[in-house]
Amino acid sequence: MTYDLYDTFYDTLFNDGRNSRNMMLRTDILEENDSYVLYIDMPGAKKEDIKLDYVDKYLKVSYKEKQAIDNEGKEDNHNHYEGKYLRRERFNGSYSRSFLFNDIDANNIEASYTDGVLKVVLHKRIENNAKAIEIK
Repeated sequence: MTYDLYDTFYDTLFNDGRNSRNMMLRTDILEENDSYVLYIDMPGAKKEDIKLDYVDKYLKVSYKEKQAIDNEGKEDNHNHYEGKYLRRERFNGSYSRSFLFNDIDANNIEASYTDGVLKVVLHKRIENNAKAIEIK
């Protein structure tokens, strides 16, 4: 795995303890002998609204929360709660995050979503470069 400097730079630059990009998709990445395993916190997300893509060595995880429509046909971002918000900390909308991996078998990626945690298993591409050398 190559550590994505771009992602790290912006996560630390804008992480001021409030809802930053990093806070939305908190991720643990475990490296095993033959794979990487990502555990991504996505509490309250619906599986059908999560999208995973692996393109040009980047795994992109994105989530778009569908907005409710109010009686006048406008998007209702308040999820049909009554009253006035005094504080709002729960994120509502869409977000995404990308991870750079150089040695992944793109045809062998697995994902599951249970109890608010997205688990993605990226199997490493196995290259056997062993070769007998003929002596002349």
